[in-house]
Amino acid sequence: LHVQNVYQDVVGLRYHAILAGAGISNEPLMFYRQDNGKQNDWAFSTVCHLHCQAGDAISVPSVHLAKWIKQHITNRIVPTNPIVTSSTDDRTIENGPKVVMKVDVEGYEYALLPDLMLTGVLCEAVDLIFGEFHHHFANIHIPANTEAHLPAINVTRSNARRYSLDMRANFNRLREESSSCRTAKFVEADDESYLFDTIPLPTSRAQFQYVTEQDKDELFCDKCPKCTKVAYGSSLKAL
Repeated sequence: LHVQNVYQDVVGLRYHAILAGAGISNEPLMFYRQDNGKQNDWAFSTVCHLHCQAGDAISVPSVHLAKWIKQHITNRIVPTNPIVTSSTDDRTIENGPKVVMKVDVEGYEYALLPDLMLTGVLCEAVDLIFGEFHHHFANIHIPANTEAHLPAINVTRSNARRYSLDMRANFNRLREESSSCRTAKFVEADDESYLFDTIPLPTSRAQFQYVTEQDKDELFCDKCPKCTKVAYGSSLKAL
């Protein structure tokens, strides 16, 4: 909430933190603490995959992400902008706000991504999506969900990579079959570089500004040994 207050009160952006898990329904999700809180609860997950025990389980409220995006993002009112033609893939892209989604949900992507694709929300609302598949979390069992019309999902060590490849293939098929799909690409990447950029939260509106490609190297990469241009390009566009 501190970050929310800074960007709302100091910078003037409508930044809003939702204290809930991203789910395929509005039912609570059971999460497991994996490291006893030693690393800010990294890998806090619906999958008990490291050194967790039954007593480490915590019930977390969730929102049906596809429905939330449909209500708050797809149907939002945005300024009218001119249409320009992209020379890269012969698609038309609209100037104005872009929706960038990072999906790093510690194993739950095997349910969340199919739901976003099957509901059509991904193509309707999201311009770029990036995240990772947690093959190493298998075995992963996600019960059938009637609200999302998803069968039970069982990701094992032997089929985890196949699950991931099938999802990427289905995403590519969606883009090929629909010229109106606005999602440019799915980038498989794990970017935690914001943890190491050493840049504090802004204390005035003047400190917050968009930076150029040249500024990116000067402001970020010389201070962050783990930073890459690709990762920061994605992060900056999300602003």
